Amino acid sequence: YSSTNELVTLWTKRLRNARISEPRASAQHIMDHVISSQNVVKKSTNGRFELNREQSQFFHKLCSKRLNRMPVQYIIKEWDFRYITLKMQPPVFIPRPETEATCIAIDEDPLAIKLTKLNSQRSSISNPPYVPSKQMANLPKEIISFESSLALDGGLDGLDVVKQILRFAHSYLKDRGNIWLEVDVSHPKMIQHYVRTQDTNFIFDGIFYDYTN
Repeated sequence: YSSTNELVTLWTKRLRNARISEPRASAQHIMDHVISSQNVVKKSTNGRFELNREQSQFFHKLCSKRLNRMPVQYIIKEWDFRYITLKMQPPVFIPRPETEATCIAIDEDPLAIKLTKLNSQRSSISNPPYVPSKQMANLPKEIISFESSLALDGGLDGLDVVKQILRFAHSYLKDRGNIWLEVDVSHPKMIQHYVRTQDTNFIFDGIFYDYTN
C-alpha cells in the first residue's frame, strides 16, 4: 500500500520540475478522482487513505498524462463549474473560473453538442470563440494541444462569432432581453462601435470585468 499524501508529494515535484502549471493542485485533483472512482478506503490503523498496487498504478498513469500537459479536466473527465459538475472530453472547450455568464450553448463540434446535452440537465453554457487568430500561437500548450481551435479562434479580430450573435440574437431574445459576452480585453470598444454602427437592435450597456480583468 502507498500513502496518498506521499504520492501527491512525489508527483507535485515531478510536475513542478517539468514546469507544469499548478503542480500541487493537479496532483491533488487527480488523487481525489482516484479516491472517489476507485473506492479507496481509509487505513484502519492511521485513518489515512492508502492505495493498493492497482490503484497506485492508475494514479501514476493519470499523472503521466498531466506530465504530457493534458489538462486535468480531460484527465478526470469532469469538472466543477460554479454549482454544477460538467462532463469533459477533448477537444471540447474547458470552462474556467473566470467564465461567469450562463446562456444558450451553440457549437459546431458534434462532440461538444453531445456533452452539452448531457450537461444541459444542470445548465446550458456558451463561451463563443474570441481569441484573435494571430494570438492563437501564444496560448499555453495545454490549450492549443488539446482544446479545439473552433472553440478558441475568433477570426482576424476575434469577433467573427460575436458579430454573428449580435446580428441574429434579437430574433430569439424576449423584448428588452440582454446579451452577456465574454470577450478579449481589446474588444469592448470594437463591440461598442459595431453595435452603434450596425443594425443589431442592441444598445451597448457596459463592461464588467471577471476575476482576471
